[in-house]
Amino acid sequence: MIEVDLVAVKGKSEAGHIYTLPPEQIAEEQFISQHSALLGAYRRQDWASALRLLDDGRLAAARFLAPVYDLYRRRIAQFQIEAPPANWDGVFTAEEK
Repeated sequence: MIEVDLVAVKGKSEAGHIYTLPPEQIAEEQFISQHSALLGAYRRQDWASALRLLDDGRLAAARFLAPVYDLYRRRIAQFQIEAPPANWDGVFTAEEK
């Protein structure tokens, strides 16, 4: 199982971790390490590190996660224009159920 996001749905105060199952066994420890580093950088608002990790070949090779990585790129681009609140904890709040 691979964590892909931390989401709170509209009207809820608590966030839930979102996971996915890879279509095949991912045994490459470096991929898991890079993916975890990406989530950490994103949640720390370290946009430069997160973007650098997104461009890493190991993450790009995981094609099943390409839509997730594209989503992170779009979020980061928006946060670079309009920073999240000072107390932001990395949780994405879905505006629709």
